[in-house]
Amino acid sequence: MAQRKRRRRGVAGLQGRPVVEALVQASADAEPEVAEAGLETLCTIWRRDGVVGEDLLLKLDPQAQERVRALGVRVRSPW
Repeated sequence: MAQRKRRRRGVAGLQGRPVVEALVQASADAEPEVAEAGLETLCTIWRRDGVVGEDLLLKLDPQAQERVRALGVRVRSPW
């Protein structure tokens, strides 16, 4: 578990849709520590970029969506 958590945080410097989609999936992990690490990394990426895709945001649970919206990032429509 700790290794998976470190791996999730380690990709914070990476970009790209496949990485972000994998982190969205990780944020729904049954293990709370893994889910938190995934969401934490997503927040780091989106805070840095200043924008989040609405389609990705909607894949998160409602509490995580609120946490991301609280970052003040712009939500971009995928269309």
